[in-house]
Amino acid sequence: MFLVIPVLVVLFGLVLAGLAFGFSYLLFKLFGRTSGLDKLGELYPAVGPPEGEMYSKQWIAVGPVYYKNTADVCIGPQGLYLWVRPFLGEYQPVMIPWSEFREPRRALLYWHKAVRLTIGDPKVTTVVFTQRLCEKMEPYLGVVGI
Repeated sequence: MFLVIPVLVVLFGLVLAGLAFGFSYLLFKLFGRTSGLDKLGELYPAVGPPEGEMYSKQWIAVGPVYYKNTADVCIGPQGLYLWVRPFLGEYQPVMIPWSEFREPRRALLYWHKAVRLTIGDPKVTTVVFTQRLCEKMEPYLGVVGI
């Protein structure tokens, strides 16, 4: 009798932990599909960051999904390297050529000035970067003063 209760408590804890991690995994997969990060990984896989300026823990939005302090961005002549690593997971890093960015528009990202760019033709997804980060991309994007 005295051993049954602790064993049940431990089993209940393990089941709860399993459900929590399972739910977290499902959300991770759902956000990857909804945002378009899965599709970006298929179309523009990266083996590693290119030569260029690396900016860690950036705020971005990919499609309708917002990622705060979980994205590494490297800006180089070959394109934009993007690696999103939310808590308990990471998406495949991508290397998007500058020629794939279209339709720059003003946006807000966590109440800060930002720029929304469409990726691909036909459209794969959209991505939002802070204005400060987008200014670093201007030489490669060919747009000024968004």
